[in-house]
Amino acid sequence: LQALHMPPARLKQAIAAKSVETISPGLHIVDFGINITAVPEIDLDLPPGTEITFRYGELLNPDGTLNALTSVAGQIKGMKQDADGKSVPKGGPGAPEYAWQQNTYIAKGGGETFRPKFTYHGFRYMEIKGLPEAPAKSSLRIFPLHTDLPDAGSFVCSNHDLNHIQEITRRTFLSNVITVQSDCPHRERFGYGGDIVATSEAYMMNFDMAAFYAKTVRDWADAARPDGRLTDTAPFVGIDYCGVGWAMVHPLLLEQLHQVYGAETLLQEQVPVAMKWLDGVAATRKDGLVTNGLGDHEALIPSKGPEYLTPKFIDSALRLARLCHLIGKTEDATRYEALAAESQKAWAAAYLDTKTGIVGKGHQTPQLFALGFHAAPTDTRAAIFDHLVKDLTAPEDAPRLTTGIYGTRILLEELSANGRTDLAYALADREEFPSWKWMLKNGATSLWEHWEKEENTFSHNHPMFGSISAWFFRWLGGIQPAPDAVAFDKILIRPQTPDGLEWVKTSHETVRGTITSDWKISGIIREFTITIPPTATAIIELPAKPNDTLTENGKPLTETPTIKTLESPANIHRMETGSGTYHFTLTTK
Repeated sequence: LQALHMPPARLKQAIAAKSVETISPGLHIVDFGINITAVPEIDLDLPPGTEITFRYGELLNPDGTLNALTSVAGQIKGMKQDADGKSVPKGGPGAPEYAWQQNTYIAKGGGETFRPKFTYHGFRYMEIKGLPEAPAKSSLRIFPLHTDLPDAGSFVCSNHDLNHIQEITRRTFLSNVITVQSDCPHRERFGYGGDIVATSEAYMMNFDMAAFYAKTVRDWADAARPDGRLTDTAPFVGIDYCGVGWAMVHPLLLEQLHQVYGAETLLQEQVPVAMKWLDGVAATRKDGLVTNGLGDHEALIPSKGPEYLTPKFIDSALRLARLCHLIGKTEDATRYEALAAESQKAWAAAYLDTKTGIVGKGHQTPQLFALGFHAAPTDTRAAIFDHLVKDLTAPEDAPRLTTGIYGTRILLEELSANGRTDLAYALADREEFPSWKWMLKNGATSLWEHWEKEENTFSHNHPMFGSISAWFFRWLGGIQPAPDAVAFDKILIRPQTPDGLEWVKTSHETVRGTITSDWKISGIIREFTITIPPTATAIIELPAKPNDTLTENGKPLTETPTIKTLESPANIHRMETGSGTYHFTLTTK
């Protein structure tokens, strides 16, 4: 046993019930208004021995009764026929027919308050069975429960729908941090690596994850198999088929913790764990390709096979090479660079048309994996991106994504990094299926596991499509750690100003102090207010237009000694600054 080196899970301020409906005699439905992880509490005044049953779910059936199916534990739903033709629970001997969330309470009599002491639930609706009359709303409340993560970021803009997406993303994030980052707070509660790979940037921009993610890294090391293999979940629960895309969370978090918080000691401790894992993966490749594992989870187009798995291996090998350089393991770094190059060559030969830029069958996920996981040769990246844009804009309701949890994160990032924030913003602001606003339109108060609304299998409180929050911070606000940053000592400020957005306010609390990046547009004038904390430097890139004029605090840049103008392409004003607050104005003639 070890002391918990991270904030504890705490009950937060109570939320009152929004409504109570009696569905039939003795059966009542309580709506708390939001889908959340919480502990319920109810005041009772009943005769001794009265038995009350509470069930929990995310949805209601059309008749107003509780639909608990999206939160049923282990997908244990219904019965099956055994070898003898007998009807038995799908969950095996001793399992219930439906493993829903349920509490049963027997009243002691008189005034009393029931609150489960040994569990929590993920839900919006609570079904109460056994009370002869509907309870008063004032007798019902829930206490949100999550690891007490300090706030570290704020994003708000002129688009209220994006603010709403940010709100439900943060709620989903907090619903899934009770000492581990879980996939959902009810059905599984597992610490899946893939979910973290897709969302770690977004979590770090919103919350102080230094201690939480250091524990996560150590959890993966602790869960490693005797041969060094890193598994799909930590703690290990027997799930071991997702492959490199889930295990890569370990070196990914190591590098991010170093960039954002300066976790030097953790590198020395944990890089050998990542090395043993990657060496094992490398030994199982076939002709340089990784063949076993999952691709782009929850993509709308199937994504299976080496063309999706090998890029993740390449990304991990390149990342581990960088980590080895940081701790002085130069020979190992060279070896991992060679492994990455070997798989890059094999992957390109098998799946990349260098003339057209088409990867595999050419849909969005393979194009994005080629770019975001650095599988593609540099001289082919432009063609790969062009084909991606062609696929994205081909449908009548374009732009239309088809990506899963990895591809979606990379999609928004690559579009903005390659000058197409207009498309990224259109995806963020899209109302039709598939989109985040489609979730809002269909009543979501937390993020769904799947793009499509589903009422039987998929969870309605899953963080893995929350990568959009990272894009809010990294591109609309423009706040990014430089690739070689240590504890955010080097900062990139790259705000984007897409048509349709009038203003953005963004801040992020680093170990050095607060970074802010705010902007607003008034006709031909664009104003940017940027704060760089002490002991940090920044490269600031502001979007340029033909014949615009740039000033800082009303003066030419040459009159501000802490600003150094850098060589820039025609569409960017690039400069280097030290700490301080800067007020830039761009005026277009």
